[in-house]
Amino acid sequence: MSRGTNGTIAPKTAIAAFVHQRRAAGDGLITILEDAKSINETQFSPPLTEDAVLAAVVAAIRTESDTAAVERALQAAADAPPPLTDQGNAERLAIAHGHELRYVPGLGWRAWDGRRFKRDTDGAVVGEWS
Repeated sequence: MSRGTNGTIAPKTAIAAFVHQRRAAGDGLITILEDAKSINETQFSPPLTEDAVLAAVVAAIRTESDTAAVERALQAAADAPPPLTDQGNAERLAIAHGHELRYVPGLGWRAWDGRRFKRDTDGAVVGEWS
């Protein structure tokens, strides 16, 4: 398990363990997300940003290959639709294709091919989805 600099369990690792435990108990994604936000505020100092909590929950769920549920959770967790800006476009791309698309700084775009994240050498996948 990942540990923080003071020897405690790192917040993202703790949230991932919490998500797996709650999913195994059959809890719904929205409930898990709201409870993870609450745990973040009460147990971590300093707390993670709300975006970081959401990312930790989504990452834990992705490991369970539950991509449709991830998309629903992301959409339900949003208080308002993303703005009509570059940032909003990036958020919409992440909601629609985040489970199968990654950007790695220094290496470029990667697309899930069913087995691994493969380099999108010609930009075809990113161009198709953006």
